Amino acid sequence: MLQLKLGIESIAPHLTAALNQVLTNGRTPEDWKTVKISLLPKTTKPKKVKDYRPVALSSIVSKLFTKILTRRITAKSEDYLEESQAGFRRGRGCADNIQVVAQMWEKCTEFKIPLVAVFLDFTCAFDNVNWTKISQVLNNLQIGRN
Repeated sequence: MLQLKLGIESIAPHLTAALNQVLTNGRTPEDWKTVKISLLPKTTKPKKVKDYRPVALSSIVSKLFTKILTRRITAKSEDYLEESQAGFRRGRGCADNIQVVAQMWEKCTEFKIPLVAVFLDFTCAFDNVNWTKISQVLNNLQIGRN
């Protein structure tokens, strides 16, 4: 472990340059896109598929890069997201908004106020994302810059 800590000082500048190059040219190395899935047995004598746990193995540099981007996006996005946005935010979750809807339902029922609720299913939403627009927004927020 000590060797790794000492070695990071010599690796860090090269790693930083490589990650910045990916941000600059927008091209992700092919090996970062590859994941190997291994099945680990949950029991001593596995017999069925459910007796295994899948584990995804991917490039450590890819994981590091993803973590850096996630931190940058999270730090910048808090100022721009609606207060009602609960999914994918630290300390919040979809259960928070479910609780809000439940309270609204309860109060409207109690006071005999009509309530209209609309639920949207965003299944396959990422199949229709305008990636050019996302890139523009990220650039405007200066995410991806050194």
